[in-house]
Amino acid sequence: MDRNLYSGAIVPRGARDYQLDGTIAMYVGPDREKFEFFRNQLLDQGPHLKSALEAHVESMDFPESNTNTFWKLAEWLHKHRLRTPASTRDIQTYILLYELAVENDMDRLANKVMDKLRAYHLANQMVSAEDLEFVYDNTTNKKLRVLYCLEMVLQARENHNTTGTLLNATHDRLVKRGGQLSADFSTLLAHCHKNRINWKPGRTFQPEFACVFHTHLNSAKCGVNVADKNIFAVTKIREAFACI
Repeated sequence: MDRNLYSGAIVPRGARDYQLDGTIAMYVGPDREKFEFFRNQLLDQGPHLKSALEAHVESMDFPESNTNTFWKLAEWLHKHRLRTPASTRDIQTYILLYELAVENDMDRLANKVMDKLRAYHLANQMVSAEDLEFVYDNTTNKKLRVLYCLEMVLQARENHNTTGTLLNATHDRLVKRGGQLSADFSTLLAHCHKNRINWKPGRTFQPEFACVFHTHLNSAKCGVNVADKNIFAVTKIREAFACI
């Protein structure tokens, strides 16, 4: 990326041919670091941003966000794709990017981030205590909470069946500290027991369940036909959203 057209600007390659309607400044974090995007890049991202642009605002403030999140936003706007995260640090940035997208009604971005998070965890076949703790310390989003806590429950049920111990030491520490994670764990554990959900860990990360975790307030639905054998699972995942 080329930053030399504007001080602190995020500008795509070939920007001299791309610039149509000027830029909008976005001030990020407590230090108000300036990011600058072309307005026409943001018009189709969601109604919240579109309304701000049509009102001709010159800047927007995101005091609770961080710069890593906005670099990922720039990657999405300029390349229309996101790389699959490769580390815990990436996961944390993507979680915050998902929260930013949901808060600003950016459905397509939110769904892409959710797909990337699920792809990472599918490849690694686990959710770490660090990932869980970050989710519950930094977001209140139900879909993220179900995604991570339900997987923790599935791991716990398998542990209990094989070793007789429900939680390992790190997950046990998280649950015992109380708060929303502890409440969600108890609720989803009861939900799985009541409905005889004995899935293997990683089941909710399978590609066929992608749309269950998507948001379609301002975007077209995925149009995926769920196989009969997966209808029960889809129903129970959706019920989990209502549980917590």
